[in-house]
This record gives sequence, structure tokens and C-alpha cells, in this order.
Amino acid sequence: MSQKTQPDWGTIRDEYIAQKSRVADICLQHGISQSALMQRRLGENWPGRNKPRIPGRKQLVSRMFAVLEKQIESMEIAAMDGTDDKEIALLGQLVRSLEKLVELDTKQQTDLAKKDTQPTKPSRAMRALRQKVAKRITQLEEG
Repeated sequence: MSQKTQPDWGTIRDEYIAQKSRVADICLQHGISQSALMQRRLGENWPGRNKPRIPGRKQLVSRMFAVLEKQIESMEIAAMDGTDDKEIALLGQLVRSLEKLVELDTKQQTDLAKKDTQPTKPSRAMRALRQKVAKRITQLEEG
């Protein structure tokens, strides 16, 4: 009878964390199943292989504007039934958050401009975004 050798989990862990091989290849090489590797990874709290994606300011502003758009559309539809004060308060809060992002963007550009000694102003995208939000709010107020 042949005895099955135990996998070298230390080596498997090192290879997994190094991310030089696919998980399937590591499992094949060491004669283990992917589910066994994942159970061990979770049980021993190995770090994940996928690095978290950190969105930049541009992505945050785009997402924030998309939320504003959806909220405004929702309020326009609800205007037929009467707008809820909570929705209006939420919209105001979203607009203030967007305004804060615009301020942060302007400050960052100012700081960069001081280093480059160039005059600064809000980016074209931020100005356009601010104008679009203001236009939509005006349309909503007009009815």
C-alpha cells in the first residue's frame, strides 16, 4: 500500500501569495484540489490575491454624479405624487458632498500649481459637472 504524502502547505502558501502561478497550476503541482487550497487559505487567513481597487477622484466624482442623476430622476417621477421632504434633504446632502469634492479638487490643483507656479482654476470636468448639477436642480425647482 502506498501512503499519500501530505502537501507542503508552507510552500503552497508562499507560491499562492507570490502570485506567480495560477491557483489551478499550484493545485496541480502539489496534488491538491482548489477547494482544499481555499479552505486552508481561509482557515489560516492568508492574504487574498486580488488587490483592492482604490478609485481615484475622477471615478468618485463620476459615481457621485450618477447617484445625483438617479436621485433627481426619482424625484422627478415622485413629483407627480408629491415630493417627500426626506428625498429633498438627501438630494441636498448629495449636492453638498459633490461640492466638497469640487473644493478638494480645486485645492489639490492649487497645491500642484503652487509647486509649478502656474495660476489655477477648477478643472474643466469639474466646472462642467458643477454646471450640469446646477442646471438639473434649477429644472427640478421649476417643476
